Amino acid sequence: MTEKITLKIDSEAEIRIERVRKHLPTGNDLGLITLKGNLLAEEALEDLIRFYCRQPEHLDRIEIRFQVKAKLAQALAGHIVWTGLWPLIDALNAVRNNLAHKLDSPKLIDKVMRFLNLRRELAPLLFDPAINPNDWGAVAERFRSDISLLLSQLTGAGMMVRTLEARAQEKTE
Repeated sequence: MTEKITLKIDSEAEIRIERVRKHLPTGNDLGLITLKGNLLAEEALEDLIRFYCRQPEHLDRIEIRFQVKAKLAQALAGHIVWTGLWPLIDALNAVRNNLAHKLDSPKLIDKVMRFLNLRRELAPLLFDPAINPNDWGAVAERFRSDISLLLSQLTGAGMMVRTLEARAQEKTE
């Protein structure tokens, strides 16, 4: 018999949700949406990693690149997280890296569209129309929405990890 697990939005998830509300910008600035979305994803990845560490304060002494954080989080929590999350994280980071090396990159829209198309492929929504890459407003709105979806998956992953750990602790007591 399979045991039912109920996830509750805990205080850490509430903090993460509030940070997304506060910092993920509205509007058509793809650069700002990218940078802030990537930073929020990085924070959520750090939370996942720190939760698994018995002495997380040692992580404060080292610089870990985004890509390493993503792979480490996947190694630690990949078995309980939607598998489509990891390619989306990589695609978001590719958009961010493109911006980091060339502010007015001609490849920006291609990278953003790759992210949007990947999300459509991995997580099709009920109403999920194609986006015209020339319609910056629609691209920005969908990009922000899809980053929000990615961030909600990361928040859910953190809740799942904390829930499973709490249940394991209860069983040992």
